[in-house]
Amino acid sequence: MRIHMKWSKKSLWKSPYKLSGKGREKVEKLLQMDPRLKEAYELKNKLDEWFKTSDEKTARKGMAACLEWKRASNINAFHRVRKTFIRWKQAILQSFMYPFNNGYIEGINNTIKVLKRDSWHQKFSTFEA
Repeated sequence: MRIHMKWSKKSLWKSPYKLSGKGREKVEKLLQMDPRLKEAYELKNKLDEWFKTSDEKTARKGMAACLEWKRASNINAFHRVRKTFIRWKQAILQSFMYPFNNGYIEGINNTIKVLKRDSWHQKFSTFEA
């Protein structure tokens, strides 16, 4: 079962609206295997829908509903996520008000880290030959 789940995680990560008919069947089979997986999948989809459909006027109400879903969950990981959401509530709500993010800068930082790591590996791989 574990291997089957590992190979199927991309289907579970996808939005249910983007799944093909075959993909939906695959996800349904997976969700029938474990009720905790089904609960996690449903919560993931609710969270995704909240992020995609909310704006600055509806985000606060959606945040309250989101926190309640997580509180009612039987999965401990969602309780930790709930605490994180509470701690970062203001910043999360502001992300719906302002269209700015640091994705571009994070991409540059990641590129620099990859270049540094690759150059380090290349430098020391010449000594092995």
